[in-house]
This record gives sequence, structure tokens and C-alpha cells, in this order.
Amino acid sequence: MKLTFLLVLIFSMNSRAQVNKLYGQAYDQTGKNLLYHEIHQVTLDVNGYNQLVETKYLDLNLKEFANMKSEFKSNLFVPDSELNDNRLKRKETLILQGDQARIAIFIEGNKKEEKVVGTDSSFVAGQGFNNFILKYFDDLASGQNKKVSFVVIPLLDFFKFQAARKKAPEENSATVEFKIQIASVFLKAFADPIYVQYDRKNRGLLEFRGLSNLSTAKDEKQQVVIRYSQNPPTAL
Repeated sequence: MKLTFLLVLIFSMNSRAQVNKLYGQAYDQTGKNLLYHEIHQVTLDVNGYNQLVETKYLDLNLKEFANMKSEFKSNLFVPDSELNDNRLKRKETLILQGDQARIAIFIEGNKKEEKVVGTDSSFVAGQGFNNFILKYFDDLASGQNKKVSFVVIPLLDFFKFQAARKKAPEENSATVEFKIQIASVFLKAFADPIYVQYDRKNRGLLEFRGLSNLSTAKDEKQQVVIRYSQNPPTAL
């Protein structure tokens, strides 16, 4: 009886979801001028993948101006997600329904645009990209390339991308960097690649360089450098 209770207790502890916090500081593309802060509360499943990601975006005075929720209900790479930008009174949503993704954009509470996109096992969306990197970390780190169909919610569409190691890390290097670039030779001229840097040992995200998922307050696209740590933000 005692043994049975102990086994149930151990199983219960091992299957309990783990909740972590990750903090990001987003700079302009020079990496010098701070633009905003990110606070991510990440619930991991028993295999260490993101199960729920709740993000707050703060200005330099630590006032929240946007938030995002990504929930991985049935797909490891394509979460149901909702992004709210209070500055622009804009909401972007993605709802996965079987093998289809319903994408919508709302302005001031009114639906402005909507599109249903068919998906397959190659599809990745939003914060599902971290799960994709973790799933294929060893393959990518060893130099293999992976092709994905990335859903770009603001454009209500998807594009073919290729993920690869940027370069072979030096011996005993603590980090590894991956490059995610659009696969189309024609579109490469119009879309800059994304670079993500990870800790090789614990596989934690350290840095992101590329197009932000947030527009500026003037609703303009922005290239950013986001550095991640375990340190909460402080006002300037």
C-alpha cells in the first residue's frame, strides 16, 4: 500500500507542468537603443516543450502596452494564439481547427480581415518556433537544414523558410546560432533572415535578431535585437 502511494506520488510530481519566467530586452537593430521589455511566463509539458506561453510587452516605464497568449492544444508547432496591441487597438488571432488555421485581424474590436489556411506537419506559427528548434536541436546543431512553412499572421499567409546552423561553433563554444531564411530566391531580396542564439547545454534561448512581431506605435515594421535572461526588467 505504501509502495503504491509512493509510486503515485512520484508519477504525479514528474508529470506536473513546470512554469518558468523569461525576460527579454528588445533593442533597435544596432543593439544599442532599448525599445521595450518582454516578460514571458512559460508552462512546459513533461517533455520540456512549451505548452502555454503568456507574454507581456512593457514600455520603458514598465507600463504594459501589449500582450500575447499562445496555447499548444493539439499541435507542438502551431499554437492557438492571440496578440493584443493596446496602442493600435489591434488584435491578431490564430485558431487551429483540425488541419486548418483560421487567422483573423481585428481593429477596435471589429474584424478587419480573416483567412483560413490549410496546414500540414511542416507548419510553424508564432511561439511554436521555439518548440521546432528544440525538437530538431541536435539535427540543426550538427549542420542539417530543415524546411518549414511559417505562418505570418499579419499577412494572413504562410511562406516557406529554411532553418540551418549559421556556422559551425568553435570547439567548446557555449552557444550555437541558427539562421532562418525565406526559401524563395526571389523573396530573399525582400525579407531579411532571422537569427536565434541558444545555449548549447541547456538549450535556452539567448538572443533573437530579426523582424519583431510588434509594430511601432506608428504601425511600422521594426527590426530588433532581443536579449533574454532570468533578470526582471527595471525602469530607466
